[in-house]
Amino acid sequence: MLKTYIYFLISILAFLFVTSFSQKNIEEDMIMLEYVINQNKEVNDSVVLKNNFEKLNSTSNSYLKKNIDAIYFIYLAEIYSEQFDKVNPKSNQLYAKANKIVKELENPGLLIWLHTKFGFYYYKYSEYQKAFPHFMYASRLLDTTDRSKIIQKSNVYKLNAYFFGNVGDVEKSKNYLKLALEYTNNFDKEYGNILNGLGTLYYENKNYNNAKHYFELTKISAQKNNDQIRYAKALGDLALIYCHNKDFDKAIDYLKTDIEISEKEKDERNVMFANIRLGKIYLNQNDVAAAKKTIKLAEEYASTKDYLKSFELEINTTLLEIAIKENDSQEELRLRRKLSDIESHLEKTDGKTIIDQINWDIQKKNFDYKFEAEQQKLEKSKLLKNALIIIISLLAFAILLVYVAFRRKMKIKNSDYENKVLSLQLDKLKSENKLNHTTKTLEDYKAYLSEKNQQIDTLNKEINQIQNSNSHHIEAKKGELHKLLSSHLMTEENWNNFKELFIKEQADYYNFLTTNFPNLTNSNLRIIFLQKLGLNNTEIAHLLGITLDAVKKAKQRLKKKYENYDTLFQENSVDD
Repeated sequence: MLKTYIYFLISILAFLFVTSFSQKNIEEDMIMLEYVINQNKEVNDSVVLKNNFEKLNSTSNSYLKKNIDAIYFIYLAEIYSEQFDKVNPKSNQLYAKANKIVKELENPGLLIWLHTKFGFYYYKYSEYQKAFPHFMYASRLLDTTDRSKIIQKSNVYKLNAYFFGNVGDVEKSKNYLKLALEYTNNFDKEYGNILNGLGTLYYENKNYNNAKHYFELTKISAQKNNDQIRYAKALGDLALIYCHNKDFDKAIDYLKTDIEISEKEKDERNVMFANIRLGKIYLNQNDVAAAKKTIKLAEEYASTKDYLKSFELEINTTLLEIAIKENDSQEELRLRRKLSDIESHLEKTDGKTIIDQINWDIQKKNFDYKFEAEQQKLEKSKLLKNALIIIISLLAFAILLVYVAFRRKMKIKNSDYENKVLSLQLDKLKSENKLNHTTKTLEDYKAYLSEKNQQIDTLNKEINQIQNSNSHHIEAKKGELHKLLSSHLMTEENWNNFKELFIKEQADYYNFLTTNFPNLTNSNLRIIFLQKLGLNNTEIAHLLGITLDAVKKAKQRLKKKYENYDTLFQENSVDD
């Protein structure tokens, strides 16, 4: 019995140790997961996605591997969703696998992102009842989790806002959209989407001045970011305002431009949406022929997708009005039957009955959450007492730590090595992210290359230190530090990007080189450009992965090759 109790206490101690360690590294983990998500969000090929994640897994520790696996399943589910263009068993299975992994990890940020993605998958295909529990779960976590732990803040706030706005929880939707704006760069195309969402909420609540304000901001943002589709949609939304103000000619002009741009950009759904609005205006103006022709164009696309039944209902309701105006009793009868079928379908997906039920469920859930919070307060004192008992027990058996520490010695060495590698990888990622988020001037590159040289120096010191310690066998077996050192070398892609920027900013100097030093090779230019940037021979050697002597000999060969060599570096000579 005593032995069992000891093992139990050791397990608790180990758990507390791991939890403490995880808290210290949570910032690094979040940076890594954000990086993985951002780097793969545009991938739409399952083979490319698989290759990307296999590379990531090969350089990640066991904890990050599980997080990365969950992200992989979510993105793969999205690829299948796009391929099938509907809710499908393959995507369902992948989301379920991701959910199982994330629940075990107890990572609230990843849980929020997963359930938002899972919910939006159902929402996209108009299965609101299936989307509801995922968005409700994500929303609860969003409202109770420290924002620093939330992954993809802009995206999760935006998608949750879309759902809650569509099921009638306007205030929650508005709050989420405003939070999404806080975490979105105004040079990002998503900024315009969020502005549009706010405008739509205000319009649906008959606050037309605010609606117009946000639609105008959407249009400006779309123009600034060269987002043609969002610009077209902004015009379509502004048409609603002009229609409300009885300026029908302006509304029609805006909608025609919306349709023209959307057709050019091949956004069939937006063409449909704009044609519905335009057809209704024609009908309001008693131009029945134009209304019928326009609405029929919208029907062609809406009838091809089951998840567009709510739009098909709107289209056929308008066609019924037209049939009544034309005294076409046969067409009227056909349309009434069709509307009845559509309404039956919507009762199971995203019809008014479903939305009303979801809205009621949201209110009930919110009440339940408040009640649960009160219950938790009452139980808090009990938990504190239990915690004290555990702490006293742990202190009583603290002597066991010596034995545990001895047994864990090799594991800790290995863990220290992995953490050191991960820390250096994160430093490299931070430098690269910093460069990617700048305007990329030569000054930015100079700072970036300076950091890279410092990281190379650190790596060399770490390699020398570990080779002279009793942990040298770990590097000999895994070689992760040497691999990381190799990854710092200037690749062909990095060189081409740097070369392009250098030539752009130092056009006169580059012309001087090509005029006075013909037949310079890329190898020559690498050394010349880097020295021009202010790097010394040692730093150049580090970045190019060659020896210091190799750099000096390369310069000597240049001196022999060109009689006017002395003018090559006259503007920026460096003594080594």
